[in-house]
Amino acid sequence: MSMRSIFNFIHKHAVESYKSELKQLIVLYASLEKGVLADYFIYSVWTRAGLQNEGHFKLPGGEHNLSADLDYSMLDPLQRTVKYFLKRGSVIQANALSIWAYSARGIVSEELQEDLKELWVLIDGTRELWEARLTKLYNDDCASGMDKELADATFRLSKKILSNVPPKKFRSLDFSSGPVVSTLTMDASEFYGLNRLVDDLAGKGATDKKPSFVIFMGGVGAGKTTIRKKQFPDGYVHFEFGEIMMTVRKIVGDTPDLHKYVTVVCEKVLQKSFRERKNIVTEIIGNNESLLEPLIDKLAEIGYGVDLRHITLDPVEGYKRHRQAVMEDPDYISSFHTQETTLSFLYHQLGLGELIVGRE
Repeated sequence: MSMRSIFNFIHKHAVESYKSELKQLIVLYASLEKGVLADYFIYSVWTRAGLQNEGHFKLPGGEHNLSADLDYSMLDPLQRTVKYFLKRGSVIQANALSIWAYSARGIVSEELQEDLKELWVLIDGTRELWEARLTKLYNDDCASGMDKELADATFRLSKKILSNVPPKKFRSLDFSSGPVVSTLTMDASEFYGLNRLVDDLAGKGATDKKPSFVIFMGGVGAGKTTIRKKQFPDGYVHFEFGEIMMTVRKIVGDTPDLHKYVTVVCEKVLQKSFRERKNIVTEIIGNNESLLEPLIDKLAEIGYGVDLRHITLDPVEGYKRHRQAVMEDPDYISSFHTQETTLSFLYHQLGLGELIVGRE
């Protein structure tokens, strides 16, 4: 095999991997409530602007890259920062900054541009919420003691970035044909397959006068899924967005409406489980106490016993496990990616309102 053939082979498989990861990210973002998606995006803008002002992005001459538009030279520092956040267990920052990392790669990778179009259509649909959320982030950081000069510079650059959204490379794309389908149609096999899945998932939970809600928490690769399935093989509804999404995907395929099918299944599983007072078990990273407190209080209010189980592992070893799972299991999605989506469905089902993505 020639060197050119080897390069083409490596490039092809790398692009396929990026496309698969990007599609998963889009499905996850598409399942979020509008306000939560706006929180993610504004947090990504604020984080990127802060990194730029702190000198993490360099121009060829070594000067700080303070461009409001996205360029390919930003890919490497963006990827390094996402990996750093992931190893540290900073879920919100890594998830949010991935928007810019994938977009930077898409500047030179035409194979990703249609999927990035869909991502930016989703983000653009939250535009009316941006200003208020950016102002809140600025005020929160100033109140928490952030250097005023840095906060002001980050705020100014964030506003410039928002005025340049979507990135220049994607401005010629037609954003009028985005995924704004309000109805969902399915054939008989899909309908019965999804209903069987709902019955199967909810049917595994035992009904109890004092039902139990178990939450496994821990860093990436700590072993939450393995332990959850081992300790609770029977008698509990296993509600975890990533697992449900991959199971639904096997029924309906890689359709653009996948996130809608998943939403239907998740809502029906929770409706049935809470109505019939089933035992439920789930898993999250659990790094944001402000997101957990309302959920725990509400579960106790409706008569559930809440059992919190924290799994610990050295972060470096956890990250190694995570990377191995990514390479070996095509159905693997870390709760790093699914935490807020899982919580969003629970918030909605329990009448807690919109999940507000806060600080870690």
